[in-house]
Amino acid sequence: MNYYYTIKADIHASTQNKKYQDLSKLVMHVNEDLDGEYSKDDTLIKLMIRSGDELFGIYRDPKLFLEVYERLVTEAKTYKIPLYIGLGYGLIDKVTRDEHLVNGPSIWQATKALESIGKGIGKYDEKLNANIQVKVLFTDIETSNKVYQTLFYVFSEKILKRTKEQSISVKLIKKYPNKSYPELYDLIDPNTVSNQDDSENKRIKFTKYLQRAEYHLVNDMANVIAYNLERLVTL
Repeated sequence: MNYYYTIKADIHASTQNKKYQDLSKLVMHVNEDLDGEYSKDDTLIKLMIRSGDELFGIYRDPKLFLEVYERLVTEAKTYKIPLYIGLGYGLIDKVTRDEHLVNGPSIWQATKALESIGKGIGKYDEKLNANIQVKVLFTDIETSNKVYQTLFYVFSEKILKRTKEQSISVKLIKKYPNKSYPELYDLIDPNTVSNQDDSENKRIKFTKYLQRAEYHLVNDMANVIAYNLERLVTL
């Protein structure tokens, strides 16, 4: 069965928020380095800009879907792009990498989720901060969606609390898992850290960045969500 996870996002009040250049940068940063980590079959449509200011992506692998989502909200915060994000799960009837021809319930669910935000629904489980709102529609069962909505709210909130240095540290440890903490510390923006520290101090400082970013907890949450998404059945 061709079940996929769809991401759709729009810039809130796009006529007032001229963020098109920043949107291109966001997409570039979200997509970079992921091709080597996952197989080609895990992605149907890589996150892209469609119809001017809409973000659109379709994924088969739940871990990749969550990684893309984590990067999306991180970069939206970095570039101060106000986003409405709709997430959907379901069948893809027409499996094609053409973003104009692909269609199916997965996309319809994401569209429905996105439209529900646009209608002014602003509960705690949708409004993450002043700039980002997200709605999840993975099944036709309201209580099941509520569970996922709550998980995504907590997951997203922890990601959005990270400072610039904490976000960079998380990105670096994922990109270079075999490098030591002092080596990773040296890769952080030299304008924000001191590279004159000795190796042990660098290790301690990098460790603190990860601790304050709640890196291991967020990773555990992603694994729990992915585990449940792999067993998700659309009714």
